[in-house]
Amino acid sequence: SFSEFPYGLILGSFPKVTYARLRDQPYGMSRIPPDASTLGPLSAQGISNVVLEIDMTDSTGTPLEGGIASYSIDLPKSDKSRPTGLVKTDASGKVRTVVDIGRCVGGNDADVFAEKDRWTHIWRTQYFEGGWVVDNPYALNTGLDTPHPDKGQVGHICHQRLIKSTP
Repeated sequence: SFSEFPYGLILGSFPKVTYARLRDQPYGMSRIPPDASTLGPLSAQGISNVVLEIDMTDSTGTPLEGGIASYSIDLPKSDKSRPTGLVKTDASGKVRTVVDIGRCVGGNDADVFAEKDRWTHIWRTQYFEGGWVVDNPYALNTGLDTPHPDKGQVGHICHQRLIKSTP
């Protein structure tokens, strides 16, 4: 009997997530050393917010207005809830939104970290680490073309202390 096997039929174009990233808030914040995380490189670091950026097109490559994507940020050892939600793209097929991850207390101790711009700043940081995922809820299993969720690692900065700044 065919009723045992679920199937679907796609006619026309279908939505695709072509770009998904979680970014630092404020942009360029770097208080956790690259080698401190047990999860690998952190794509974003934030104190109470991070920025979610998503671009969507239809399967022909045309920017998709009103495309829906879901996201979740999981910080398993943090005392904060797990932010999740749905976002909708604008007329250019993009969404840029600030996600509130709250303020945390405690965390892992990062090694002393030097940040260099015009000056050298030495920081000591406590943080939690976790992961983020962006998924297309309308992406069906289309065989070889089935999209995989975009994902990465995030650092949630609980406390930072500037130890020293030098020119």
